[in-house]
Amino acid sequence: RARIVAMDEPTSSLTPSEFDRLAEVIAGLARDGVAVVYVSHKLDEVFGICQRATIMRDGVVVGSVDLAQVSEKAVVSMMVGRELAQEQHRS
Repeated sequence: RARIVAMDEPTSSLTPSEFDRLAEVIAGLARDGVAVVYVSHKLDEVFGICQRATIMRDGVVVGSVDLAQVSEKAVVSMMVGRELAQEQHRS
């Protein structure tokens, strides 16, 4: 039985219900002690199914975080290398 499973952008062509099923499968693997390496730029998915994240920028690891302890904004700042200013919309 595999001890590590790697998934690179596995939801790029999945429907929402197919994603829900994939999330169940990943949770089951984790319960069974399998490490899942999940590569995605979709932060809602990452925060929804992962416990930890390693953030990369330009192919270099910039940090690893416990997702229960950080905000999505903090992860985005790590990804882009700076804090993002709140955009103001013009009418």
